[in-house]
Amino acid sequence: MGVLGSKFAVIGHAGSPRYSVMLYSASKTFQFNIIDTAAINSAGGMNYTAIKVGNETVQGYNCIHSRLTSTTTMGSKTTIVQDIWTSTDVPGYSTLKKMISMQNVTPRMMQALDAAGAGGMFVKMTMTTKEMSMDMVLVSAGRKSFPDSMFEIPSGYTQASPMGMFSNMMMQQKPTH
Repeated sequence: MGVLGSKFAVIGHAGSPRYSVMLYSASKTFQFNIIDTAAINSAGGMNYTAIKVGNETVQGYNCIHSRLTSTTTMGSKTTIVQDIWTSTDVPGYSTLKKMISMQNVTPRMMQALDAAGAGGMFVKMTMTTKEMSMDMVLVSAGRKSFPDSMFEIPSGYTQASPMGMFSNMMMQQKPTH
């Protein structure tokens, strides 16, 4: 049995808020991520509910711990429960919030978190299903100005197959002993 232990980096630019690139250093591959919140909100009858669990400190940030339940009614009903820690103290969150409001489209997942009083930048997320377990943790965040060259795909990287982020990570599994 393998684990999803792959690390990846996401590069994005405030001037292009609906676009980012995911870089997988282990396989020297990349994937484009075009964020279409209108499509996200209309996709698959996905519904979200969030409840606030409490306040905790994670990675040095004052966070709100919430439990987010997502349910889809496409095909057979599927429900996924995630624990999410969000913080408005993460550098860049106020800029992100401003960009989202200027676009006038907020993903329903974010709307559910906001309604529960748990809006903010994701600092930690855990999810466990019968098929997999996933933990994501913010390693660092900061506001800096970078040259345009920092937003280019590194030399030697090739585009990953369109099978998606999780298949790319699965191909980089590490066996457990």
